[in-house]
Amino acid sequence: MAAIYVMFLASGAASLIYQVVWFKLLQFVLGSSTFAVSMTVASFFFGLSLGSWSGGKLADRVRRPLGAYAALEFGLGAAAILVTLFLANWPRWAHGLAPLVGDQSLRGGLLTVVFSFATLALPTMLMGATLPILAKHVIREQAVLARRIGLLYGVNTLGAALGCAAVGFVLIGALGVMQSAIVGSMIYVCNAALAGMLTVRAATGTRPSEATSLTAPQVDAAAAETTSSGRVVVLAPRKDRLLAYFARLQLLIAAAGLLTVALLGRSRNISMAFEASMQQLGLHGRFFERLAGASETMFLCMVVLLVPTTLIGIGFPLASELTIQRVSVLGRRLGRLYALNTLGGTLGSLTAGFVLVPYLGTQAGLTLVVGLNLLLFTVIVASQPSLRRDGRLHRLTVEGIVFICIGTWILGPRYLVEAQTSFQDGRVLAFEEARDATFVVMGYRSAEAGNYQQLLVNGWSYANNSPPGRRYMAMLGHLPTLLHRDPRSALVGCIGTGTTVGALTVHPELRKIAAVDLAEPVFDFAPLFEPLNHGFYRQPHVDRVVADVRQYLLRTNQEFDVITFEPPPPHDAGVVNLYTREFYTLAKQHLAARGVLAQWMPLDFSRQALPRMMIRTMMAEFPHVSLWIPSRMEGVAIGSMEPLSVDLGEWRRRMGFPKLREDLEAIGFRSPEDIAATFVAADRALDGLIGDGPIVTDNHPRIEYFNFYPIDPMGYDEITKHRQPVDTYLTEAPGDVTTLRTSQKVMNAIWREHEAAAADRLDEARVFVDTALKLDPENAYLRYLRAALPLPLR
Repeated sequence: MAAIYVMFLASGAASLIYQVVWFKLLQFVLGSSTFAVSMTVASFFFGLSLGSWSGGKLADRVRRPLGAYAALEFGLGAAAILVTLFLANWPRWAHGLAPLVGDQSLRGGLLTVVFSFATLALPTMLMGATLPILAKHVIREQAVLARRIGLLYGVNTLGAALGCAAVGFVLIGALGVMQSAIVGSMIYVCNAALAGMLTVRAATGTRPSEATSLTAPQVDAAAAETTSSGRVVVLAPRKDRLLAYFARLQLLIAAAGLLTVALLGRSRNISMAFEASMQQLGLHGRFFERLAGASETMFLCMVVLLVPTTLIGIGFPLASELTIQRVSVLGRRLGRLYALNTLGGTLGSLTAGFVLVPYLGTQAGLTLVVGLNLLLFTVIVASQPSLRRDGRLHRLTVEGIVFICIGTWILGPRYLVEAQTSFQDGRVLAFEEARDATFVVMGYRSAEAGNYQQLLVNGWSYANNSPPGRRYMAMLGHLPTLLHRDPRSALVGCIGTGTTVGALTVHPELRKIAAVDLAEPVFDFAPLFEPLNHGFYRQPHVDRVVADVRQYLLRTNQEFDVITFEPPPPHDAGVVNLYTREFYTLAKQHLAARGVLAQWMPLDFSRQALPRMMIRTMMAEFPHVSLWIPSRMEGVAIGSMEPLSVDLGEWRRRMGFPKLREDLEAIGFRSPEDIAATFVAADRALDGLIGDGPIVTDNHPRIEYFNFYPIDPMGYDEITKHRQPVDTYLTEAPGDVTTLRTSQKVMNAIWREHEAAAADRLDEARVFVDTALKLDPENAYLRYLRAALPLPLR
């Protein structure tokens, strides 16, 4: 029997490996919006539900359920890998489908569901059928029904958790997406072989007790015999006890839900306490680093979710015992119960994501669910005459209502909101719990920087428009536009504070700008980042598009002279999709003749292998790539099909436009030479800096698995060693070489100041800034840097 449970644990692991792989591949076509992902999740679980329902009917008909299980696992191994191969070849067929799916219109939603369900239907239905089929094999009598269903359900869920962890932390990073899918199919095939071997052994008489399942008449006859002999008696009192247990379980779940709300509000404290404990114990080393910084999150999930999820898990075997009164109908009843449970879970998650959180908020939504559990407890007790007479349940009802009311009152209606917006030295300008994420806009004021804002998404800083942030984000718009000979149209992917798209709006040559972001609240919050984003959302030539930028490029036929991206940190989940070779292939198709593409390249990773492979990936797709560093270690990579050409005269002419000149001067670029001084290297010289190594692809999203690479930050000694004179790419010799050389010295000082300040060598940092100020005393950015450095101790 142990082999059966090991098989089902492995099957759960393989299923979650495939779920992660499929969701990752479907994002390339449907996009990564909450709507698209939710529809995919719904299709996946609806397939499980249908499979469980159908598998339950089949389970009561087959004579050898273990043999049927072997066939299911083998079919899964084949069907799953075929679906994966189909999805992995999305470039061959996605262009025709993408315009029809992924958006939130009625037609788009229906087609998204149809496509995702049609793609995943066969393997997910096979997955869903495995539980009732295998349960029919291991359960022969009513006395062990709940225990063995609970054990099967538990080991399968445990396997799912292990599979999710394995593919998320190890398999994709070590092997790749497609290779991880092959591992899943190998597990299925091994399960099929083992189950087939056990079936053959049982059929040849080695294990006669497990040779076949009893037929329905045999089971009913056995049940009648055991009942008459007094060994198994299923009577009303036993059902009442089970109902009482089930009712109490709902009350416990309600109480645990309220506890979850309380713990969520203290999540920062819990994470900080865990990290401090690990450091004190000396355990914060290689193992936790291997978890890619997720150890605190895993601990937090354990603390917050372990109790409620354990209680929820108890409910399924209890419900099985209540609804399955005869083993002869075990398959049908269990299949139906599992199907309804899966369908209910899917509807619940969709309701939470699309209704409760956006319209009520997290705390009110969770409180409503707590109330529903309390209501379910009350309904169960009130509907059963025997339970209505139980004084203990009456007392529990009153105690439960009092506990939840007092707990809700103590927490207060804004408990979670206040916990998510509790920051020092800043004030909350906006807070919104949306479908896609929780957004917070913070406002700050300092003597050296003035007023500036920060955008936080799910508690993490995604962008800010303080002078260093504004400087590189603005240059993501200015630099590619200046490098284009005659820019007329532009696309900005990922809006953040709107600094990049705002920079584009001050270029009068641009007639059309498409501003694309996944989250609508980003556009709603745009007024809070004025005047630094130049009110881009009011500009008539700026088209605001709420979409996944990669899916938008699949859907549109437009071409752009300038395409620029300012995404969230590249190692955040899903952002790697904007740094793969396939993405650059797609973006290149939408560049007009002589078009220019700009990409943010953060060079300050603790692992220099990451920025190297990010730039290397861009160089694999574009014949001409250059690297510029306008602000500290924030790089801007420029890709084009034509060689780099820097026309200082044309830049000077364009900087004659007042708004453009003012925007550039505000971030420390007072002349074309100042901009040219941010140049590092291009083409062969850049290849010397980056070196050989792997690239980032859809199949190998290496940036997400940054913990696979050693800690070894990139320094300016390495960068300057490969720095190339920008003179090589000037269209004509500069009229005043001295100005260019002075600008380069200033830029060197800015780079070195950052490196010294980051290493806490403040005296050295002050020397670099003072040196630069002597060369360019009117530079606004240098003045900010000097003011931001603390005064030396006397």
